[in-house]
Amino acid sequence: MKALLLLAALGTAPLPATQPPDHPARVIPACQEAAELLQRKHDGDGSADYRAAKEAASRCLDQGGGADALVVRAHAEQNLADRDGALADLSAALKLQPYSVSIHYDRGLLYLDVKDYDAAAADLGTAIELDPADADAVFERGWAYQLGGRNALAVQDFDRVLASFPNYPPAYRLRGVSYAALGQFDKAEADYTAYLAADPDDTDTFYNRGLAREALGNSKGAAVDFGIVAARDGKDDGALLHRAHAREAMADYKGAIDDLTAAIALRPQAAAYNNRGTAYQQTGDLDAAIADYTRALALSPNDRTALYNRALAQFRQRKYALSITDFDRAFAITAPSALDLRLRAYAHAADHDCAHAIEDDTASLALEPDAALSLLNRGVCYGNLGRSADALTDWDKAATLAPNEMEPVVAAADLRKTLGRYGEAMSGYDHAVAAQPDQGRWWSARARLKNEMGDADGARADCTRAVALYTDALAKNPKDRLAYFHRGYAQMACREPDAVIADETQAIALGPDYVSPYRERAAAFRILGRYDRAEADLETAMKIDPADGETYLQRAILKAEEKDYGAALDDLARALAQPDQNASDVLDERCWLRGLLARDLAAAQTDCESVLKDRPGSLSLRGSLALVQLRLGRLDDAARTLSAILAEQPRRPEALLLRGAVKQRLGQDGAADLAQGAALDPLLAARLKSFGILP
Repeated sequence: MKALLLLAALGTAPLPATQPPDHPARVIPACQEAAELLQRKHDGDGSADYRAAKEAASRCLDQGGGADALVVRAHAEQNLADRDGALADLSAALKLQPYSVSIHYDRGLLYLDVKDYDAAAADLGTAIELDPADADAVFERGWAYQLGGRNALAVQDFDRVLASFPNYPPAYRLRGVSYAALGQFDKAEADYTAYLAADPDDTDTFYNRGLAREALGNSKGAAVDFGIVAARDGKDDGALLHRAHAREAMADYKGAIDDLTAAIALRPQAAAYNNRGTAYQQTGDLDAAIADYTRALALSPNDRTALYNRALAQFRQRKYALSITDFDRAFAITAPSALDLRLRAYAHAADHDCAHAIEDDTASLALEPDAALSLLNRGVCYGNLGRSADALTDWDKAATLAPNEMEPVVAAADLRKTLGRYGEAMSGYDHAVAAQPDQGRWWSARARLKNEMGDADGARADCTRAVALYTDALAKNPKDRLAYFHRGYAQMACREPDAVIADETQAIALGPDYVSPYRERAAAFRILGRYDRAEADLETAMKIDPADGETYLQRAILKAEEKDYGAALDDLARALAQPDQNASDVLDERCWLRGLLARDLAAAQTDCESVLKDRPGSLSLRGSLALVQLRLGRLDDAARTLSAILAEQPRRPEALLLRGAVKQRLGQDGAADLAQGAALDPLLAARLKSFGILP
């Protein structure tokens, strides 16, 4: 408290009073006694002196000590923790001396003590009005504003103090706190730094500066500050937690894990386990991450962040059902965002549950209607379920919303190729390679279409470009599993099965738990006639993902080439039974196989015709239907179907061979068609001959 509480102050001329005391306080012995008692130094408990001072001040008041006596008694009461009594006495003193700077100041500080920050600011403001040069009052009002959440006003007061006293460190420290509360972390950091230059032993300010630096993204500086705090106070788990955050931001995951482990040893808490889990997840140690998220949930069962993070880790481990369960629990706690729903949709799709994936993507799009990624993903599931029109609608809209992204363009082109809409498919691939010529996948996709259209030279040029791009990528990162896989995929378009095997073997070595490289390598082994190796790869793929219908389809094709037709038909049935397998490809293959075998021809025709409703332009399906028509003796229908195919693609081998066979059965000259078809695909010609379809 200020001057009126000191013995010397009793001789200070008071401000005008509405009711001056009967006698000056300095001449009243009781007031002298009270002031002396208050000034005594105490190593321990001074309550006896404070009680005596209060009694003396009361006698002084009775003897006409007036406002001075009330102020002295208020000081004694404050030391005795009787804040209500102190406030009452100071308020009574102000009735006697309403213009007293010191009494307003004293009551302002007492209001600060009882956390009535508005009242404190008002009293200190009155003191400042009475004495604008009172820097102490300005400083304390700034503090009251800060504690009351009025930080902009606090900054103005601290500015005013520093304008008069630029070397006053506490003003820098408190102004830094207000700047931080206002989100002006650059100014907060500067003020904390100015304060620490004067008082480098203030650990709390190092902590606060660390927070400001953390907010500014200055992870290195934040780690230094929190490190100082941790070194000075080995039990400050907060400093360890924040330094861990800074280290994680700098990709120092080991350092972050060490700090979090130390923090957990001091005080196990869900947040620390959760944060350590994310650090483990960044290192790829998903088991340790999941264990920490589980520990966090044991401490806080409704910790949405821990549930969410564990769901993501389980997704990466391909434990999709567990991932979905955690997403469900997290979303029951707090409604999911569009991103949340999209992530759960990924998990549903990976778990071969496209129906629920579509539900989540649709809900995500209700929140973010222009989210191209949700449209892309929903389109994939629509395509898997045979809903081609819906898939194309989503992909075309996604391409419009994100014109620089080629994924939806190529997805739509792939489907249009499958539907037999080759011109539209080619336009999509052309657009993709023009927009992103450094993306090998687009070149590979176009190469495969060119192969299907009989443009072998164009296909070779495109796939060679793709191979070169992936070779460049592997020169930069020889451990790039996906680059090996995609280069192998491109090599297949180049019809280089040995190169496919080499690349997919490398991809498998780098990531043995992924299905696609096994399937691609199996296809290459099948082309080379190494059926045992192909079957081994497909069986491995089935162990990795027993619900992958594409693998059953590939094994059915292999079994048919091995002439194990019963097993082939069984695998086609298994492929159709998988929840998200597009039935069209499977039915096309079954229609063709039944046509070759001349078995269940009515059912074969039904297979082809049912798919043609969705894919009327598919040349593959129309070829299968023509084979069945030939087997059923509907030669005129077969001839019309095959001629329509060849009008669109004159060099399609199976159409040439089958039309040649139909012509001969009709008594026409089919030699030219047979010769051209056999030249394009001698293996197919031999196979058709073995079934008695060709002469």
